Amino acid sequence: MARVFLAAAVIALAAVAAEANCLDFFLKGCAGDPQQYQCLQVTTSLSSAKGGEPATIEQEDCFGHNGNNGSPLPDKIEVIVDRGTLDVSKMTPGVIFGLVYFRAKFADFGENCPIGPEAVLEAPFIVTERVGNDILFEVRIETANPPLISCLLTYDPTDANHNDGIMYTGVATPRAAGGFDMLLELGVADDGFSTAIQAGDRTDPGIPVPLTFRYIDATEAPGVFTLPAAGGKLTVSTIFYAYNGFEFEQDDTFDLQRAVGGNFRRGDVDANGTLTIGDAIALLNHMFAGDDEPVCPDAGDIDDSGEYTIGDAIGLLNFMFADGPEPPAPGTETCGADPSPDGWPPETCKDPRC
Repeated sequence: MARVFLAAAVIALAAVAAEANCLDFFLKGCAGDPQQYQCLQVTTSLSSAKGGEPATIEQEDCFGHNGNNGSPLPDKIEVIVDRGTLDVSKMTPGVIFGLVYFRAKFADFGENCPIGPEAVLEAPFIVTERVGNDILFEVRIETANPPLISCLLTYDPTDANHNDGIMYTGVATPRAAGGFDMLLELGVADDGFSTAIQAGDRTDPGIPVPLTFRYIDATEAPGVFTLPAAGGKLTVSTIFYAYNGFEFEQDDTFDLQRAVGGNFRRGDVDANGTLTIGDAIALLNHMFAGDDEPVCPDAGDIDDSGEYTIGDAIGLLNFMFADGPEPPAPGTETCGADPSPDGWPPETCKDPRC
């Protein structure tokens, strides 16, 4: 992909060490074997550390070089996020929720491209189908500017001979205990044409600037992924699988702040610390008589549907007087945060007893 830059780069072999930026890491070189993923620097970040907030999950991948060989582009990427909520109801066909991008300035390497100063590639994650809770998507190259095509790749990754720009196909699935699993695989066209990235650039692209994977983009797709309101630790695990059988695995753990407010007992509509028939009456009075909203709106959302209905009052009365099912987490006995994203952010919940 970027071998044009290697002639201008002075590679000083050294052990892998974290650098402030990907370009410094690449130019410093590596004494290991890049083809075995011994020269790879992966930096994962969250856009927020506040529980209950939407968050972008972004990863900067720097593929090192030892002067002879570079690191292969992953044929397959597995991402596991162990907490938080992936809202599949927002991931309908056509929704863009992530991005792969690459930008390289020719001048950084003493090179010149007569048709432009910078090579740019952008490939959004686009939902193609929902099957149950599985979200199927493709990572399709939609931006490949002329300098990238003419001076760097020397082919157009978006044409019919390159799978019409489909770089990866993938599936994202929410985990029962929270978080989600995501799998991306380099696409292969049904008719046998090349993938968007040609074979040589899969095995040794020699990329001198970061290839960035934005697995979740909270700006492009608000509310698709929400951090756990309770705060605590969240781990993003990433596994790269290369064409040659070698793997790279990294866990990144983040400390999250507990959401401001947000703790409540479901059903305690009047926030007096005890479930009584008065809670059902207070909820009905709010819905039908114009009384004030509960001090913690989520407390009245008995079925955790994200809205008030007559079914909430009926469900609460059934639980108290007819051995009906207990309302969902955090339950009626213990203060806790709402595990499901909805229209009431945690800071709107002001239960004085929680």
